[in-house]
Order: sequence, then structure tokens, then C-alpha cells
Amino acid sequence: MTKEPIEEPASTLRHLLENVHGPLPLEAQAGLASADLTTIQGWTERFLVGKALLKAVASLFSHALEQRFGPLPSAAAERHLSAGVHTLRLWAERYVTATSIEGVLGTSPSVCPSSFVTKDESGT
Repeated sequence: MTKEPIEEPASTLRHLLENVHGPLPLEAQAGLASADLTTIQGWTERFLVGKALLKAVASLFSHALEQRFGPLPSAAAERHLSAGVHTLRLWAERYVTATSIEGVLGTSPSVCPSSFVTKDESGT
């Protein structure tokens, strides 16, 4: 029995990944193209769970920022809720010594390498 690639779920997962990370490397594209339905469903589920966890962490971080610095400006609130994991980690490190919200978030919309930045963070 030959494993036949499942085009629609693979296409959906590719779309989800590219919306977050931008164009996929060729190796990732090839893996998606040759994966069976069960594998693609597993990857999709893990991806969606990861996105939900990241959103929860961003929400908790928002609460911590508001407790320390007061109400967040709307641009800062929107920006950190769409931040990727590496950006949140950098901001958490800055949070320890920062004296203002600007000291935590900085002024640049993207403080991480583009491969780790969501499309919302990079402005594309």
C-alpha cells in the first residue's frame, strides 16, 4: 500500500505556517508534500496548540506589564499580543530591569531575526 499525499490538509497547514513564519524552506515544503493525512493532522494540532499557548503567555505578560507600568498604549498592547516566542522572551528579560514600557518593548517593531518573527511582527 502506497502512501498518497493528501493535498488539501497539507495546503491548509502550509498556509497556517506561512502566515506565521513567512515562506517555508524547501525541505519543509517537501515534507508537507509527502506526508500522509495522519501526520499532517498531528502537525496541525501541535501547531494550533502552540499558537494557543503563545497567545496565553502574551496575555499573562500583558497583565504583568499593566500591573507594573499601568495601562498599555493600544499600539503596545496590539504589538505584544502578536509577538513571537523569541520576542516575548527578549521582552521578559528586559522586564526585569526596565523602568518603562518603552524599556521593555523598545521602539523597533521587530527585535528578532526574521525567521523567528511572525508576519505581524515584521509588518508584512
